[in-house]
Amino acid sequence: MLNRMIFSLIFCACSYSCSAQSKIVLPCWLSGDYSKMITSQESMLKSYLLAINLDQPIADAKIRIKNGDYRLIGIGGIGVGYPGLNLKIEGDILCELGGRYLMGTSDGQEGRSHAALILKFGKYAEKYNAEILRFYRSRR
Repeated sequence: MLNRMIFSLIFCACSYSCSAQSKIVLPCWLSGDYSKMITSQESMLKSYLLAINLDQPIADAKIRIKNGDYRLIGIGGIGVGYPGLNLKIEGDILCELGGRYLMGTSDGQEGRSHAALILKFGKYAEKYNAEILRFYRSRR
């Protein structure tokens, strides 16, 4: 299974950014190179200190935008996904905005209540990310 995941990541990375000379260049969302990310360390810390209100994803996004944190929320599964963002088409946006993965959202569910919370958080993340992307696109 691990070999399949590694192959999938490499295949995805190659299909995303291999040049005609077959030089493999991993996008930031696979390589972990967020050196061009626009969110500062201070803004990240401010976000970590804020609570998440599952009923107010847009308000939460606006607060974080005001604090200078533009990162998209990532959800666990087989790898990390960013609801509302198509990495094959818009991976460069993730490289600029960055992402934050919240522990506990993996596909390893510990029971019905955990599964329900992951589902609710997935819907939250989709709306949250849509607001971050709306703000980002309006500034381009």
